[in-house]
Amino acid sequence: MAKTDNYSQYICDRCGETAYAQPNSPDAQKWATIRRITAAGSETSRVLCQACAREYQEFVEGQERDFIQFMKGAN
Repeated sequence: MAKTDNYSQYICDRCGETAYAQPNSPDAQKWATIRRITAAGSETSRVLCQACAREYQEFVEGQERDFIQFMKGAN
């Protein structure tokens, strides 16, 4: 039986999905590490599976639209 080294375990911080993948493999590329600045100004990072990363992208696009509207109202 062959042995393959250098696998990382990925666990989604949102839904708990788990996977093992080698760095730079197609499976590893499905995972996203996101970074956010909290309202208090602290940076946080989270690991998300492909499905949660897709939902997160939709979420932040809504936040971006809200921010643009907020800035337009400053005049």
